[in-house]
This record gives sequence, C-alpha cells and structure tokens, in this order.
Amino acid sequence: MIRGNLVIDTPRGEQREVRAALCRCGHSGNKPYCDGTHATVGWTSAPDPS
Repeated sequence: MIRGNLVIDTPRGEQREVRAALCRCGHSGNKPYCDGTHATVGWTSAPDPS
C-alpha cells in the first residue's frame, strides 16, 4: 500500500491516485494494482531481513 500524490502509468493510461495497493506477486489481473490473486497462487513475501 502506498499513499501520496501519485501518477501511475497503466495500460489504460495515466491514473492519478491518493492511495494504491500495488501488485508484488506479478499475477494480478488488474496490474499494476493488487486484486488479491496472490492468495490463490500461494505467493508470499520474503521474510524481513532484520
């Protein structure tokens, strides 16, 4: 999740947002936004190195 004065380049053109959940798994059907597909493909993030 990111917040700010965002301009996101998408296949549909630039979109201006105040907040967005971006895809990290690469499987979203609504890239660059997260659509929850990570849960069905079993993707998990790397452990926090700290």
